[in-house]
Amino acid sequence: MDTRAGTSGGRVLGLIPARAGSVRLPGKNMRPMAGRPMLGWTLAAAKATRGLDRLAVTTDDAAVAALARAEGVEVVERPTALADAQASVIDAIDHASTALGGGFDWVVLLQPTSPLRLPEDIEGALRLALERDTTVVSVSPLDKPAAFHGRIDAEGRYRPAAEAEGLMALNGAVYVARLDRLLRDRTFQTPDALAYLMPAERAWDVDTLEEFAACEAVLRLRSSPPGRRQRV
Repeated sequence: MDTRAGTSGGRVLGLIPARAGSVRLPGKNMRPMAGRPMLGWTLAAAKATRGLDRLAVTTDDAAVAALARAEGVEVVERPTALADAQASVIDAIDHASTALGGGFDWVVLLQPTSPLRLPEDIEGALRLALERDTTVVSVSPLDKPAAFHGRIDAEGRYRPAAEAEGLMALNGAVYVARLDRLLRDRTFQTPDALAYLMPAERAWDVDTLEEFAACEAVLRLRSSPPGRRQRV
């Protein structure tokens, strides 16, 4: 799928990794969430994003592949060796970019476990990467100030955190990198990577049933008529 919008700086591949296996919440990519499979929310956001020269899903799941094709998104069939829990997403990116014919300068990785991200989040991170010619990772504020964070010591006592205010967390919603650098460094978290700040309410990463339910509630709230939103 070509969603080109006149980006400069080279060809951009948007890639959604959606393997079949999930240890903590089996089948979560295709689990219904507010009227569509969870993966459908990332497909919709990616399709509406300006600046992607090509968009594809890499998967070993037949149901995921069928959904992607129904949405007009290309599918790269991922080999079994790249589809287990120990497989590297970098290897999956390498495989997919080659399978699609190569020639990509940038990759935008969009994990389906971030169903609340919007096209503007993807576009903002991509714009920052292109302007600064560097890797960008999306972050969001911690849900509570640093003063509320701490640890439990060996005796079971709570110890306040010593870090300053303004702590951020990687949220996994958007990763952008030059493809050649990513394949060389084998990580998006390089010393020169820039942070793209997203609001916390769009930064949920679904790994448990409780997180799934919370995201579904937010999506239903978004789609409800304005006059009813306070009652949701």
